[in-house]
Amino acid sequence: MREIVGRVGERESRQAPVVVLGSASATLLGVVRGFGRRGIPVLVISGSPSSAGALRSRYIKRCYFIRTWSSQELAAVLEEIGPEAGENP
Repeated sequence: MREIVGRVGERESRQAPVVVLGSASATLLGVVRGFGRRGIPVLVISGSPSSAGALRSRYIKRCYFIRTWSSQELAAVLEEIGPEAGENP
């Protein structure tokens, strides 16, 4: 089961987004901040909706949560993200 959480006040950007995968951590947020400061929208794929509070950053455009890190479920989320990512993700 996938849960999609959008961020309030999403900024529109013509830049193709980057997808960041990982658990909610200071390292993940540092990566998000690095891309965000350069104007690159960030989509996050994480494992647990319970960690949503730890994934707060003004640079996160949207979070996708997956319960298992199976290749099939990850591929399904990436296919779901595809249209949003644009022509050259």
